[in-house]
Amino acid sequence: MLSGNTTWLSSKLHQQYIKKFNECWVPDFEGTKNLSGVLGHLKNRTENIKYSRPLGRFKKIDTEKKYDILVLLSGPGPQRSILEKTLLKTLKNSGKEILFIRGVMENNSWVSNSKKTEA
Repeated sequence: MLSGNTTWLSSKLHQQYIKKFNECWVPDFEGTKNLSGVLGHLKNRTENIKYSRPLGRFKKIDTEKKYDILVLLSGPGPQRSILEKTLLKTLKNSGKEILFIRGVMENNSWVSNSKKTEA
C-alpha cells in the first residue's frame, strides 16, 4: 500500500502479514514489464510472493486497426470534463483517428472532433 509518508510502515505491516502464509499470489507479470508497478513489486519483498500472470476472461482477437488513439474517460466531475477538454484541444490537429469513450450519464453525449462521429 503506497500511502505517502507512511508507505514504509504500511508496507512492513503488510509484509509481516503476508509472511504468515505459504504463498501470496499476485495476478501480475514478474519483472520490469508489469501492470502494477512498485505497488506489486517492492524492492524488499517477502520470498513467498508468486506472480501468477494477470487474470481475465479476455482472449486476443486479431482485428483491423481502426483508430490510432483510444481515450477512455470516466470519473467524477468537474475533473473528468477538464481533462476531456484538454485532450480534445491537444489532439484536435493530430491527424490521427481518435475514439473518445465518455463515462457520462447524459442524453447528448456525442462529441465530434473530426469528419467522423462515433459513439
